[in-house]
Amino acid sequence: MQVCIQSNLYRELKVGFARIKREEEFMEKCYPVYGYQIEKNWNISEMSIYKDNSIYNHNYFLVSRATADQNKISWLEYKKIEDCEDKEMTIYDFRKKYGKMTKIGRFLTKFFELSSTEIQIISDIFKRKEESKKFNIVEGEYIKNWYNANQYAQGCGTLNTSCMRSNSCQSYFSIYTENRDKVKMLILTNEEDKLIGRALLWYDVYFPNLDAEKIFMDRIYGTDETIGLFKQYAEKNDIVYKTRQSYEHKIKFTYKGTEFFDNISIELEETDFSEYPYLDTMSYLDSNYGILYNDSGSDYDKELCSTSGGISNGSTCTSCGDRIDEGDEIEIDDGLYCQYCVDNEFVYSERNDRYILQDEAHYCEECGAWHLIDDVRTDDFNLTLCDWCFDSYYHEINGEFVHTDDCRECEYCGELHKEDNLEDIGDFEDICPDCKDLAIFADENGFEDMEDAKEEFEKQQEFEKMLERTEKLQIKFNFPESA
Repeated sequence: MQVCIQSNLYRELKVGFARIKREEEFMEKCYPVYGYQIEKNWNISEMSIYKDNSIYNHNYFLVSRATADQNKISWLEYKKIEDCEDKEMTIYDFRKKYGKMTKIGRFLTKFFELSSTEIQIISDIFKRKEESKKFNIVEGEYIKNWYNANQYAQGCGTLNTSCMRSNSCQSYFSIYTENRDKVKMLILTNEEDKLIGRALLWYDVYFPNLDAEKIFMDRIYGTDETIGLFKQYAEKNDIVYKTRQSYEHKIKFTYKGTEFFDNISIELEETDFSEYPYLDTMSYLDSNYGILYNDSGSDYDKELCSTSGGISNGSTCTSCGDRIDEGDEIEIDDGLYCQYCVDNEFVYSERNDRYILQDEAHYCEECGAWHLIDDVRTDDFNLTLCDWCFDSYYHEINGEFVHTDDCRECEYCGELHKEDNLEDIGDFEDICPDCKDLAIFADENGFEDMEDAKEEFEKQQEFEKMLERTEKLQIKFNFPESA
């Protein structure tokens, strides 16, 4: 039975199996899948692109944390893909319909032969990552504080590219801070109290199709995993959330597992300000009545889609020259780019925390991330590795880089050496050239421990050196040899 596991979960489980000293067994059975290898908007027929890829040599794949419950595991069976008659179904919809979900302990029992103690060790590592995260709801001036990029953890997806994260935006948020009863923010922090996800919460939002006022969770900023946690929070707390996490999709929502379209509104007490933030969903303001809408067909006089604190205007793409609606532009270095040019000319590097031109980027085949071309190297097997992975898998020994699989520590001195340079001497295994003479002495003189032989060995060496010096003096001064 072979298993394909989403790369982040693969690393977590690998740590767990290493803890119980069964990492090699895990790596033989499991294969990591990175985001670039399977796109969730592919339909079933498009997956045949990778039909001959090793992904499809596995019985189970797309194993990951379950979106609906991050404390559980979900997976798909490849046979289900083959049997599916609707070849136009997207992977996203297919996974919702046919994916299986279970607790981490049952997953480990199904796919591996482990003792209860081993399962508990791996489960604790899996759960500890989630337990270190915590949700809080903030309001007023605290919203400004958590918008600031200084509070952000690194590698948090859309959070780290948010257009409202800079210090220059701190004066824009009055429409949030001055309406404390209607606008709050849900934040998720890690064990270091750094922000890893956020979403505005709008209170008393009117949904005509629900004929009710509800709490609305606006666009969620973070990784896919974090977004899943926020959606889970919304489901548990009777909150309507935005179905698609982008500025473009303003009218589609999810409530209690049901998706629907709606034109929603909220009435605020304070809306007259000199500056405004960029609003992803509630973008259209009727300043006469203090009402925000999500629908551009509403009766509004201000569109709050500017990243510079004003009313929406627009810009020109640095690459193609096309006009970009205010808020749709993506700032990279000193330029503004449209989404099309970003998708086709750049890649995002989480390690460098910025977009990189494709011509200046290289993909590390070990960690599954993009890096600046100057930060990668090619190993002896023609795999392109980033400096971090290279340093993790290679050691410099006597001026030569040696793969970790080809080197071991000397059992006596503990220094790393090429495996070919280690040898067994008597009962002493894996002895390096530097310790060889001591091992031979210990073996020939019946010592069970090389350390016990060390003092006698050093005395013998000193005696041999003294004899050598005496012989040189005899030759130099023509002294007769002693009888």
